[in-house]
Amino acid sequence: MAVGFTWTKNDVDLMAGAMARDLLVAVTRGANFKAWLDTQLDADLTPLGYSAGDISNLRSAFSDAAQLATIFKGTATLGVAKDFAVFLKRLAGLGQIA
Repeated sequence: MAVGFTWTKNDVDLMAGAMARDLLVAVTRGANFKAWLDTQLDADLTPLGYSAGDISNLRSAFSDAAQLATIFKGTATLGVAKDFAVFLKRLAGLGQIA
């Protein structure tokens, strides 16, 4: 008998299914948030406490998220390598962590 957790097919299925669902939901939510953000003027966001730099980071992060969604769903291609995580890491509080 092994020490610790022993994996079963059900464990793998549950983990894989949950991660697949989470990824599909995250991609869709990112694109939907970008669509909402596009309806907001900077002047709408500034009174909420965002600086011009914050707004730029927010818009860049979700522009990247929406672009990634189009590539993920096969409705667009990317001709050159791009790190989609740069601005999303800033929003996640991870700054420039690689």
